[in-house]
Amino acid sequence: MKTRPLTLLTLIFFSTVVNAAELTLFNLPLRSVIRTELRAAIEHAGGELVSSTQSEDVFNASRIGLPGASRLQVLYLGPRFVLAQYQFAEYSQTEERLRKMIVSKYGQPTLIESPFANGQSFDAQYITDGKYRWNFENDMQIVFDHPFSGADTLSYVDRAMQGELAQLLKNRESQAASAEAKQKNDAF
Repeated sequence: MKTRPLTLLTLIFFSTVVNAAELTLFNLPLRSVIRTELRAAIEHAGGELVSSTQSEDVFNASRIGLPGASRLQVLYLGPRFVLAQYQFAEYSQTEERLRKMIVSKYGQPTLIESPFANGQSFDAQYITDGKYRWNFENDMQIVFDHPFSGADTLSYVDRAMQGELAQLLKNRESQAASAEAKQKNDAF
C-alpha cells in the first residue's frame, strides 16, 4: 500500500518535468524571441506574410508543412511575442495525423477541457470537442481547440504577456468609454 502513493508521486513528478521544457516554435524560444526573428523564421519555413499591423502578423501557412494549416496569426506587445495561432482547414482529412505529430513531440495533453473526453487519448482516430492544453516552464502553454463547429486551432501562448495585453486593452477600453461618457454627458 505504501508503494502506490510513492509511485503516484513519481509519475506526477516526471509528467511535470516532461512538460516543463522551454516552449519553442521554428526552433526559437518563444519566451525571449522578438518579432523580427520570429517573422524571419516563419518566412524561411514557407509562411507568406499576408498582412501586418503594429501588433499582429498574419501569414498564409499552407506551405509551412504542418498538415492542414491554412493560416498563422502572431500577436505581439511591442516587439515581444504574445501568441501564435495556427488555423486549420475545416473538416481536414489530416487532423488525426496532426494530432499524432503533436503527441509525438509534446506527449498527451496536461489538461482536457471537454465534458465528454472520459480518458480519451488525444492521438485517437477521433476526439471530442473541447480544448486540450500542454503547460511549459515560464507560464507558456500550447492549446489545441477542437470546436463543435468551425476550424481547429493550435495556439502557442505566453500567458504572462497575454495577461499584460489583456490589461492594456481593458485600460484602453475604459479610457475610451470614459471619454465618450464625458462627451455625451447630456444624453444620459
